[in-house]
Amino acid sequence: MLIARKISYVRGFGLPSGAPKTYWPRISPVCSVDHLVLSLNAIENIPPLEKSKEGTGASTSRGLAHIKSLTLASNNLRSWTDIDALADHCPILETLSITENPVIEG
Repeated sequence: MLIARKISYVRGFGLPSGAPKTYWPRISPVCSVDHLVLSLNAIENIPPLEKSKEGTGASTSRGLAHIKSLTLASNNLRSWTDIDALADHCPILETLSITENPVIEG
């Protein structure tokens, strides 16, 4: 990721709306992002954490390990299983916004 080579620390990070429906962020572990906004991205699921070959964690979400605040408002999350997966992706998560998702609105 070119931007990660130029910036050693990012506090907040947001993506524009319109990412693919199955998108889940793969942020470079070089960035120490602690607030991530992924609202209005039509995210439908959050895949389980992929275990490394040693079984100690995932290479997929190393960049999400520093996230303390995550906003997933106005997506298409329908299952509590997806919300539960965040515990592995973001182990120090303190604040989560999932308003305006089918999982909340029933």
